[in-house]
Amino acid sequence: MFDNGKTLDGNLADSIARNQPSPVGIEVLVIGNDDYNVIGRRGGSLKLNNCVRDAKVMKEAFEKLGGRCHLETNIAEPRHVRKKVKDWASERLKDSVRIAFISWAGHSLARNGATHLVPTFGKGETQQLSKLDFEEDTVHLLDIIKAVRNANP
Repeated sequence: MFDNGKTLDGNLADSIARNQPSPVGIEVLVIGNDDYNVIGRRGGSLKLNNCVRDAKVMKEAFEKLGGRCHLETNIAEPRHVRKKVKDWASERLKDSVRIAFISWAGHSLARNGATHLVPTFGKGETQQLSKLDFEEDTVHLLDIIKAVRNANP
């Protein structure tokens, strides 16, 4: 790995294994959701098949680039999404971090030009997509961005 043309010292795999900061300053939160307990507008299940797998592949790809990655799967509640992002940002986005990524593999909705992330509702009562309250039942993408910015002013 190189940083501004200079070879980085140390063993990248050892650094990642010890959960130390990324030697190239890349921090990544990868979220993959498959187990949706949501019914679509036509009555069919909104479960997905490959988002968790895709998240794992994304994590591996960033690690090969020298990033330090954290993987979360099948987050059931909007408040849990917000908390996991906030905790990740406050723990990981400091010191020598040069760039941070959040990858979301799962359902999202657009409303009035704004993107809302949809948690799985995996442990609760089955939700109907048409009855979701955008403010209560989804996570506004701007809230995620604010949490990251607030953790690293």
